[in-house]
This record gives sequence, structure tokens and C-alpha cells, in this order.
Amino acid sequence: MKLHSLRVQNFRAIKDSGNLDFTDSLGNPRNVTLIVGPNGSGKTSILDAIQVVVRCLENSREPDLREGLEFSVQQLVYCNSRVNKHACIDFEYSIEQDEALAINEVFLALYFTPLPF
Repeated sequence: MKLHSLRVQNFRAIKDSGNLDFTDSLGNPRNVTLIVGPNGSGKTSILDAIQVVVRCLENSREPDLREGLEFSVQQLVYCNSRVNKHACIDFEYSIEQDEALAINEVFLALYFTPLPF
């Protein structure tokens, strides 16, 4: 999976990230992106936002998030806003067929491995 763009609103330390572009000058997704900023600027929140979307696609009721991060309004919505209790994460990505096949194989192995008797 390669990320092309990301916009995060009202999520953790981010009120509005604006559109973050992860592509090169030709519009191709970069292989590596460096996220730099002072403490509290939202670097980890960007990574958490990506993880929340991916994990919610896997299991929308109980997404498996990093240690210390809970799937709750108190943890995920910016400043626990009383006005806006919704976070918004939009991203565009691409995935190659071989990547998708590899992901499917991993999930099949994890969830459908026969029990040894």
C-alpha cells in the first residue's frame, strides 16, 4: 500500500492538517516520507490516523490499535470538543495486486489456520 494524500480533521492533536501530499513531482507515491516537527505538533497523530482507518477496515467494532490508544471519542477526537464530536480522516492510496494477494494470504493464515489435534 502506498499513500498518495491524507487530510486529518479534529483527530487527536490535529485540528486540520490540510491536504498532506505524499507524491513526487510526477504524482507518483514516494517510497519514503519523513515527518518532522516539534513535540505535540501531531506527528504521531498522523500515523495514528492512518492506523485507525486501516484497522477499522479490518474490524470496525474493535480495531486493534497501538498500545495506549483506545478506540474512543475521548482518545481520538481533537481536544474532546463539545461542539464537534467527529473526527474526519480522508486518504488516497494505491495497492499493487501482488501486495493485495500477500495481505490476503496473511489474513487467511491468521484466521483460518486449522488447530493441531
